[in-house]
Amino acid sequence: MKNNIIFMLAMAMLLPVVICAQTTTVLVNSEWACSDNWGNGYQQVAVSNLTNLAEGDKLQIEVTAKSKTAEWPQVALKYSDKNWNWKEFAEADSHSVGLWGVTTFPYTAEFTFTKSMVDSLLAGQALIISGSGYTACKATLIHYSPLSTGTKWQGEKVMPTDWGAWLTLPASKFADAKIGWTLRLMASDVASGAQAQLSSAAWKCLANKSFGGKYVDFELTQDILMELQQNGVNINGCGYTLTAVKLFDPSATVKYTTTLNITQPDWTWSDTKPTIGLKINNPSTSAVRLPVQVDVTTDKGEIVKSYNQSVDVNAFEETGVNISFSDIRNPGIYRFTTYVNGEQVSYTRPEDKAYTWTTLNIAYKPTEISSSSDAQSDFKAYWDDAKAQLKSVDMNAQLELVQEGTYRNLYRLTLNSIPNGTSGNPVQIRGYYAEVKAEGTYPCIIYYMGYDSDHTSTLWHPGADDRQNYNELIISPRGQSFGNRIPYKDDNFYCNTSAAASDDNIANGKWFTYHFGDKDSYYYRGAYMDQVRGIDFVCSRNKVDKKNIFATGSSQGGAFTIVAAALADGRINAIAPAIQFMGDFPDYFKVGTWPVSEAKNAAKWKGMTEAEMYTFLSYYDTKNFASMITAPTMSSIGLQDNVCPAHTNLAPFNLLTCEKKLYINKNLVHETPSNNSWSNPNNSERDWTALCNDWWTEHMQTTGIETIDSSEDTAHYSACYNVCGQKVGFFENGQLKDVNYKGIIIINGKKLINK
Repeated sequence: MKNNIIFMLAMAMLLPVVICAQTTTVLVNSEWACSDNWGNGYQQVAVSNLTNLAEGDKLQIEVTAKSKTAEWPQVALKYSDKNWNWKEFAEADSHSVGLWGVTTFPYTAEFTFTKSMVDSLLAGQALIISGSGYTACKATLIHYSPLSTGTKWQGEKVMPTDWGAWLTLPASKFADAKIGWTLRLMASDVASGAQAQLSSAAWKCLANKSFGGKYVDFELTQDILMELQQNGVNINGCGYTLTAVKLFDPSATVKYTTTLNITQPDWTWSDTKPTIGLKINNPSTSAVRLPVQVDVTTDKGEIVKSYNQSVDVNAFEETGVNISFSDIRNPGIYRFTTYVNGEQVSYTRPEDKAYTWTTLNIAYKPTEISSSSDAQSDFKAYWDDAKAQLKSVDMNAQLELVQEGTYRNLYRLTLNSIPNGTSGNPVQIRGYYAEVKAEGTYPCIIYYMGYDSDHTSTLWHPGADDRQNYNELIISPRGQSFGNRIPYKDDNFYCNTSAAASDDNIANGKWFTYHFGDKDSYYYRGAYMDQVRGIDFVCSRNKVDKKNIFATGSSQGGAFTIVAAALADGRINAIAPAIQFMGDFPDYFKVGTWPVSEAKNAAKWKGMTEAEMYTFLSYYDTKNFASMITAPTMSSIGLQDNVCPAHTNLAPFNLLTCEKKLYINKNLVHETPSNNSWSNPNNSERDWTALCNDWWTEHMQTTGIETIDSSEDTAHYSACYNVCGQKVGFFENGQLKDVNYKGIIIINGKKLINK
C-alpha cells in the first residue's frame, strides 16, 4: 500500500535522487532477556564502537519473544554519561518501542537516531539497550555512509565575477578515480549566474557548468580523467566560494526516485502562497527517513528561508509531502532548490530533455514588482538631441532588388544613420525590405534584431511572398547582423579584433562595451537611433499605411522595440517586445549572468565607480523609456530565463501606462513559444508569431473603404479591397482571382463575404 498525499498537479518529473550508501554493523550477536521489572538483563555497547554514528542511522533489535506476564513489554534505549550514570534520552526523541501489540515473532524493533541522541551518546560512555519483558538475540546498526570516497580539498576559495582566481589540484589527488565517477564542487555564497569550470594544466577548458544550488557535479569522462591523472586540474569560474572538492562513485549508492510537482499550472501566484509537492519512492528493502530541504531565495540571491523536515518512506513504497512557502510576502521572482538527503533534485522540462535545472524560478504577484525609474534629469533632452542629429543626416536610402515575388518585391536596403558621436561621418546600416507590389497602401511590420553574438550564423529575412498584404522591414543596428557578414565584415570597425582591452573601444565585437562610459559615442546611442531610422524609412514609402506600422523583436530586439516606440513620436501603432535586453541595470546585474563581467571590467578600465556606471547606463535602460510609450504593448517573457531574466522584463512593462498584455512562459528560458517546439505542440494560441499576428489585427486602424470609379470599365475586371482599403486581388468575369483573403471584400463599392 502507498502512503498518498493528494497534489494539485501542473507539471511533474521523475528523476533519480542519489543518496548515501548503507553499511551494517552487528553490535550484539547473542541472546539476552530483560525482566518484567526493568531490573535485569540489558546490553551495553561502548561508544568506541559507535564512532561513525550519525543522525538518521538506524538500530534494529531482533526480538524473539515477549513475556506473558509483563504489563508493558518494550525495548528501550538509554545511555551512560561520562561518569557511567544511566540517562534517559530527551523526551522529544523516540527511544522506546512497545511490544504489547506485537503477536508475531521474531519481530524487529527499529530506532532512528536523532541529532540530540547522537550528541548525547558521543559525549558519554555507552549505549544501553534495556526495557522490560522481552528476549532478543541481535542488535544491528545501519549506518548511511557519505557519498564521497574522499574529500580531495576543503577550505574557502573565493571565485570572483571576473574569473580572476583558481584552485590547482595535483594529479596525485585523482589516482583512485575511475571513468564514470563524479567530481563534486561544493560552494557557498553562490551568486546568480555562477559558473564552475574544470581546466587543464595548460588552461584548456575541460568542462563548464552553471550552479543550480550548493554544488555542481562533473562526470569523469575518459578524456577528463586522463588529464586529471596525468596533469591535475585547475578549478576556476565566477560568482561562488569553493568550500570542498569531493570524488565518489555514484553507482555504489542507493537510488531513489523523486517526483517534483508545481501546484500552480503557470507557476505564478497572486492570491495564495506558492506550494510545491514532492513524491519520494523507495525501491530498497528497508524503510528510510530522509531529510528534505527546500532553500528559497529572491532572484537576487537574498535568502528567504530554508524549509526542513524529515520524511519516512517504507520499503517499496512512495510518500508525498507538500511544502508551502509561507514566508514569501513581497511581489517578486523567487528561486527554490530542493534537496533530498543532501542531493539536489533536478527538473527536466517535458518533451525537451536538453533543459534540466536544479533551481527553478516561480513568480509571486509579478505585475506588482516595482522597479522605479532612475532616469537622469537630462534624459529627455539627451534623446531629443540625438533625434535632432538624426534628422540632420540624409537617409540616402538605397534599395537593391534581390527577389521578385508574385505579390511583393524583396530588397536589400542601406541607410545612413548618425555618426558614432556628436560629429563625424554618418554610419551606414543595412537590412531587408519587402514591399507589396499591388496598388494601395498596406500595413508594415518592423523587425528588430537580437544581439549578434555569433557572426557566422545565417540571418533570417522575410521572403518575397511571406506576407502578401504586409510590407516588412528587418533592420540591423550598426556593425551587427547584416553588417557583420560577408561582404561587409571587412569594413566593420566595431569588430576591431586587434584592440586591447584598455583601448577606448573595448570592442572586439562586444557591442555592449563599445565606447563604454562615453555618452556621446556609446554604442547604444547610435544603435537606438538606427532603429528610429528604420521608422523614418518606412514612413517615406508610398506603399506603407502610416496609420498601421507595427514593431517587434526579441532579446536586444525587444529592447530596440521598446526604445523605438518611445522615440518614434507616435508613428508606431502597436508593439510586441519579447524576452527584452537592457532593462533595469541595477537589478539586472544582480539577477542576470551576462554582460555583468564585461560591463564591470569596462567600467574598471574607465576608472568609473559603480554608482557612475549605473548613472551612465540609466540613459539606455528600457524602464526609463516606459513613460514615453503610448502604443499598445504585448510582451512575452521566459520565467526560467537567466540571460534576460523575468525581473528585468517586468521593470519596463510594469511602468507602462498604455494598453498592455503580458505572457509569462513558465518553462521557457531565453526563447519565445513556438508551434515547432515542445512548449507549444499543436497549439497556435500560444505561438508567439500567431499572438503577434492577432495583436496587429486587433490594433489595425481602418482607413476607410476604397472603391472603383463607376466611370471605369469594370465589367470584366475590378480590383478587390479589404475593409482597411488594402488591395487583396481582383474580380474577373464573376470570379475572384488571386484572393486569399477571408472575410469582407469590397468590389466596386459592394460588399462580398468570402468564406
